[in-house]
Amino acid sequence: VLAIAFLAEGGSLVRALWQVRRQEGGVGSDPALRTVIAEDGTAVLGVTLAMIGMGLHMATGEVLYEAAASMAIGLLLIAVAYRLGREARDQLIGEALDPELREEIAHFLAEQPEIDRVASLLTMRLGMDSTLVAARIDLAPGRDSEVVELVMERIKAGVAERWPQADQVFLDVTEAPPLPGAEVAPDLTAR
Repeated sequence: VLAIAFLAEGGSLVRALWQVRRQEGGVGSDPALRTVIAEDGTAVLGVTLAMIGMGLHMATGEVLYEAAASMAIGLLLIAVAYRLGREARDQLIGEALDPELREEIAHFLAEQPEIDRVASLLTMRLGMDSTLVAARIDLAPGRDSEVVELVMERIKAGVAERWPQADQVFLDVTEAPPLPGAEVAPDLTAR
């Protein structure tokens, strides 16, 4: 029974890993594939631990080996379930962008000649290929409303062009006082 389980779960794991190699974004971009790999890898490791425990029990007559294997399998299942649950929670409540990517967007906005300062920048993953970017910006003085509208559209298009996953871009023009010692306020998105 364990040998058949090992072959079935091993075959499923090999198929999932083969699919990861074909996929552009890797395992991190598809939560379903990441879950399948975690489940299949855990099953293969669990069956291996069970075979080792049973083999040692049969070879030595000590039940301790089988009990230890069962406990190790239980701890493995708890660890994997905790990790998958934490990742799912982060995705459900809106995970912030990777800090490096967030900084790239902040610098892109700050480099625009029409922007005096980025008062705050909020980011949130909305799905596998969708990201929300919301920025409060202070525009350089002396812009009329029609020019501001064109500037906003150009900046939004620039963000979307450089980061295609940022398909929801919102810019809020504000006259916020400068932040002491910082060009960009910290990301307020909850993790």
